[in-house]
Amino acid sequence: MNASESEPANDPTSGWNDCAGAWDELSPRFERAVQSVTLKLFERLELFSGETVVEVACGPGGLIPLLADAVSPGGRVLAGDISPEMLEAAERRVEQTGAAGVQLAEMSIDWLDIPSASAGALVGRFAYMFASDPAAALTEARRVLRPGGRFATAVWDVPARTPFGTVQQEALVEVGLGDTPTAGSPGMFRLAEPGLIGDLVAGAGFTEVEVEQVDVNFTFADFEDLVDWTLRFSQRVREALRDGVEGSVDEYRKQLKAGAAAHTSPDGSIALAGSVLVVSGRA
Repeated sequence: MNASESEPANDPTSGWNDCAGAWDELSPRFERAVQSVTLKLFERLELFSGETVVEVACGPGGLIPLLADAVSPGGRVLAGDISPEMLEAAERRVEQTGAAGVQLAEMSIDWLDIPSASAGALVGRFAYMFASDPAAALTEARRVLRPGGRFATAVWDVPARTPFGTVQQEALVEVGLGDTPTAGSPGMFRLAEPGLIGDLVAGAGFTEVEVEQVDVNFTFADFEDLVDWTLRFSQRVREALRDGVEGSVDEYRKQLKAGAAAHTSPDGSIALAGSVLVVSGRA
């Protein structure tokens, strides 16, 4: 998955462990919202039966059953995540769906415990913005792919095109607990600077690099639904409010409601759009 608006804490493993339960429960809803991105990633990956595909930062495993199905029969999915709790959620999803040929491993996106030139494809959905060094992590991805292997990733576009990420963060700014989200700032928009992700992928040694913008939309039944999602899904918001002064949560709710007003329908439902850059290349 993965990922999305949250940002790791100083101890990234601990931070992702803390939100693993919520992400696992919310995973089906997240998958529906980003289905357009998933379809585009699979289009670029061109998976076929019998090959090995790697997924980095797999989170609670929302992509794994689809990957396993795409390379069956006889294929293999190597999925890794830095968080043991996320991997436990992914393992449950594998068992529930009966996905075959899946191997899970605790693994950082920055260094892949996988032999060089051993995989036919590699995917990292909402992953590389959280790498310690995105350029080095992309080079590592290139290393494990065989010649001609396919690479695909997705990162969030600029904040102006992604209210899904900015509405929650700007509410934090209004209560003095955060910074205005900008392209290049830590978190979900770290690789959103125009042209950056394409240049990084090409710089890692990939050829035939393509970047395509894809729209997504997150819908919420009402304001309370948005609050529940935000407090469970966003590490940034949860940690800021936990460490804030008394009354921060009430003030945050007030500011979040004001920010969401422009995206609220007469029936009270809320739609927060997002723009995603899908990037692909060949090893």
